[in-house]
Amino acid sequence: MKLHIKSAALLMVILFAGAISAVAQEAMSESYFQAALEAIEKSNYSEAARFARLGLSEAEKLKAPNPKVAQRQTIRGLNLLSGALIELKNYPEAEKVKREEIELLEGVRDKGSYPEYSTNYPMSLESLGFILTEGNKYEEAEEVYRKALDYREKVYGASHKSVATSLINLSNLYLRQGKLSEAEVMSRRALTLLSGALDNNQLKDDDLFLFLRAARNLALIDVERKRYAEAEKTYKFIIAGIEKLYGERDSSLIEPLEEYAKLLRVMKRPVEAARIETRVRQLK
Repeated sequence: MKLHIKSAALLMVILFAGAISAVAQEAMSESYFQAALEAIEKSNYSEAARFARLGLSEAEKLKAPNPKVAQRQTIRGLNLLSGALIELKNYPEAEKVKREEIELLEGVRDKGSYPEYSTNYPMSLESLGFILTEGNKYEEAEEVYRKALDYREKVYGASHKSVATSLINLSNLYLRQGKLSEAEVMSRRALTLLSGALDNNQLKDDDLFLFLRAARNLALIDVERKRYAEAEKTYKFIIAGIEKLYGERDSSLIEPLEEYAKLLRVMKRPVEAARIETRVRQLK
């Protein structure tokens, strides 16, 4: 009898020690992931990748004692690692890591215990789409972007503002390939969705920036189709919108200003173009 009591007590000690160890490992992996996030915010992407890998190593140790926590931590770590690799322009490795993350996300059975799933899954798909686009794998990128679009429409409804993100990504992809008609369809649909949300005061700053991104795509299309007056009007609207959102010194002004300056030169207005180009140099 005493032996059984001692055995039971010993088992409880072992289980308790194991629980403490699992908690410590989760805390350790989280501390590495936090360090990776801070490194990304400081644009130190090599350090971010290093910390993300260390955190993933700790998450691996959680598989036996707590597989559900291990899965979540691994997804988090892979997301951070792929983000750092994208910034380092290491697209082949970023693709491999992002596909592993998506496979894990698709394997989450108890999605109710993962409240961020409906947000993270389409974002991860779109991140993979970006990686594939940068690798000139356009057919694969379109397939992934459309998968994200289908998911958003199914979960949120075809008229939800979040659908605009997928539409703009597809528009960007089509523009890169010179598919102007397809790009215009996607951009105009995105603008329609975001305009409806704007009318209902549902847009946040990030949504407004998406609105301006869709408008910018239309400006690029107008330039390609030599609809210069319409493109100029749109560029002025975009620049004013960014200035209102983020101020006159924000770096997100650089690309639309550069494009506007090129348009002005095409329109034989070199003095105005030079003034815009000077402003771009100051922003850089």
